[in-house]
Amino acid sequence: MELGALVCTPAKPQCPICPVSFFCKAFDQGTTGLFPVRNTKKKVPLYHIACAAVVDVMGNILVTKRPDSGMLPGFWEFPGGKCEKGESNEVACIREVYEETGLTVTNLHHLCTIDHAYSHFRIRLALFGCPAPGLEVRLTHAVDFRWIPSAEMKTLAFPAANRKCMPALLRWLQNQPDNFFSPPCRQSD
Repeated sequence: MELGALVCTPAKPQCPICPVSFFCKAFDQGTTGLFPVRNTKKKVPLYHIACAAVVDVMGNILVTKRPDSGMLPGFWEFPGGKCEKGESNEVACIREVYEETGLTVTNLHHLCTIDHAYSHFRIRLALFGCPAPGLEVRLTHAVDFRWIPSAEMKTLAFPAANRKCMPALLRWLQNQPDNFFSPPCRQSD
């Protein structure tokens, strides 16, 4: 049972003391150093993701809910998605937020970049904070959305990658002036 672990080891096989060496073709042919044949590991893809913590005038954060099927079903997340080839994180964030919510975000502040690994791929997620351009959200991929206070983030199910970003988001929110998320005043004619 422990023959492979103790006698027929990949680095230094103990062929002279092996009880089955007279059956072994590799021993007979002097090719024990060629075994075991190791498979080359597949390269694990890395995807660049850009997300936004969109904050309204009350300090509430926009979160969207993933569909109940597919990857990470039913989780809440910050709107965003994969960067396209040659696209910067900032441009991808603006595009993805618009595609997912109909909101055109500007004034992006880079909050953090984290690395996270799943079983068959890795991501590098960049989170940006920005004031909400308005409150009219039109969802395309998500099944629901909410404007939540930062204290409520710990009560919702978020993917681990989004959770890794939350300390940076909370620090950023604490350091903003009171009027940061208010829309600029419009002068009348």
